[in-house]
Amino acid sequence: VSAHSSTLALLPRFLFAMADAGYGRGDRANYYNRWDAVAAEADAEVKAEEAAEKAEADAALGLDGGAPRSAAEKADTEKREALKKMKEVWSRRQELEDASKCVLSGESGVDRALSAADLQGKRVLLIKDCRDCRFELGSNLVGLIKLFVEQCSGLRLALQCSLITSHVEMAHVEGVSIDLHMPLHTLQLDLCSDVTLRVSNGLVNAATGRPGLADYVPASPRVVHAGVAGLSIEAKDFEGGDIADAPVGFSYTSALEREAQNEGYEAPPCPPQEVQWVTQPFKNENETLMWETARLVRVGERFLTPRELEEEKAISPLEDRSIDVKGTVEGAMNNALMRKEQGNEAFKGREYMQAMALYTMAIESAPQEAFEATPENNGKPLVAVCRANRAACFLKLGQPEKALEDAEECTRLAPTFVKGHFRLGMSYHAMEDYERAMPHLLRARDLAPKDAQVKEAIKFCEFRALEARRKASAIQAKG
Repeated sequence: VSAHSSTLALLPRFLFAMADAGYGRGDRANYYNRWDAVAAEADAEVKAEEAAEKAEADAALGLDGGAPRSAAEKADTEKREALKKMKEVWSRRQELEDASKCVLSGESGVDRALSAADLQGKRVLLIKDCRDCRFELGSNLVGLIKLFVEQCSGLRLALQCSLITSHVEMAHVEGVSIDLHMPLHTLQLDLCSDVTLRVSNGLVNAATGRPGLADYVPASPRVVHAGVAGLSIEAKDFEGGDIADAPVGFSYTSALEREAQNEGYEAPPCPPQEVQWVTQPFKNENETLMWETARLVRVGERFLTPRELEEEKAISPLEDRSIDVKGTVEGAMNNALMRKEQGNEAFKGREYMQAMALYTMAIESAPQEAFEATPENNGKPLVAVCRANRAACFLKLGQPEKALEDAEECTRLAPTFVKGHFRLGMSYHAMEDYERAMPHLLRARDLAPKDAQVKEAIKFCEFRALEARRKASAIQAKG
């Protein structure tokens, strides 16, 4: 209404401009120029009035951005600024990474040794969409950081140079072989088939020392894989002898079927193709070098095989640890509950990024039972609670679209959970879609009639919706 009034107030100026320009006669160009100036002035005044109204509304909401009214608000402001700077640093880092990446793609039927000139001074190599090729990465390639291979088939790689990260990643490849002539710490395979790793004599080493201590040296090569069918490793020890239990055509589906036959087996809380496995060398009780292929279980922030877990149990008891022990439901639930509580503490301390990460860990480690109502969460599914809490983190971090996804999933799992509907309404509110926000806020009020925060949110949403309609009317009037 006020914007429309501003436009009407400028009508005399418009009439004066028409008369001065000789409306219907004389210099038409001058007439249009004068009207453009008057229209621009009207638009500027409308925008100024809208800005003043927004500032007044933001002040009422405590969003005016002025001097902090409390230590908590000051801390929030400082964290937002720090997060903004961190995002800027990450963007610059991503730009630098893209600039340092050499992409070799679309080749077919070639056999060649890559040179420093081929890499064009780049230090990260991505081989993509290549068919029936052989590439040799010679020892002359000094300073190469990492190698990525994606969506290739019939590929043969000869790795003769050292990688700074000692890490190779492959995804969606088929019929690929790697001839390893230099030490490599990690080969990561995701959704691959028919992959063969050939390791030169003497490059297979078991881990030494204890994880987490200064003297620890990890096993190499360590193949971490998920969704892989047809993994084979060919390797010899220092004396040229065979290493027992090397995988031949390992398939994750067959491995899970064998595990399912064991007594007390619990299915992993994720799709089969997402289950993490590791194939690595180790020494048995007789100090004999062998290969092991096993499903990884999470212990705190680390992933271990059942054998490694048993070794840790022998060193220190696992009492009071919340871990996913060999995939048991109780262990997985305890781990998810622990992460949720840690997330709550981080949120209370206004560490929203850390809280978001902890809620994510809780969701990802939760067993199927966490999707059902439990007494520990007052009859609400644990995952629904974590989704609602993570949505609050995303709202604090200025990511309402992600908050919306979590809130929608929360209300799907727990239709009568007030926080789910409240977060859903606030997500739409943050996206300035007040018409869609209101029904969810009203639903939250129906579920919690005495909740002051919900009532206040409804009041502000009504105010914003009215303001939006008023702006639309002003624009229509100007048109």
